Amino acid sequence: MVSTPKPRRREREKLPIERACVALVYRGKKFLLLKRTYSRNWTAPGGQVEKGETDEETARREAFEETGLKNLVFIPRFKRVNIYTMFRGTKKVERHVLFFLAESKSGEIVLSPEHTAYEWLDFHDAIKRVRFPALKSILAGAAQKLDPEFKWKPSESMLKGNPTEEEHGDWLPKKPLFKNMN
Repeated sequence: MVSTPKPRRREREKLPIERACVALVYRGKKFLLLKRTYSRNWTAPGGQVEKGETDEETARREAFEETGLKNLVFIPRFKRVNIYTMFRGTKKVERHVLFFLAESKSGEIVLSPEHTAYEWLDFHDAIKRVRFPALKSILAGAAQKLDPEFKWKPSESMLKGNPTEEEHGDWLPKKPLFKNMN
């Protein structure tokens, strides 16, 4: 008698990959957040990797284009990635967003047309302001890197996948979508 192999777990769908890089810019114990023109979201400066660029070059270029900040000092041994799927028109893609931590000691903010406002917020307020749980966790990790005494704990509702509207907006992940790249 011939045995049939057991069915395999559903294999992960192979999707085109897009790469983007973000600079978590800070001064002292405050993060810089930008308000997008096309949504109510606050985020850090970042965008798509261009051909021939390194990830850090992308984060540096995007930070300059979106804020006018020059002379950012990137913090060694801090890199995080958030991986998720999204649609580009009707095409589904896997997006890999790399986060770097960068200090800005001075410089006036000059916003690009992509943004309507900016704020320097202390670590807790910055985490509270962003909507996406993965970004909240990445910001908390950056804050702890900068200040080992910094404490942030995700709410019980966030851990259970049921964040309140006030806590996390209307975007709900099924599981954490980030990992430490160090």
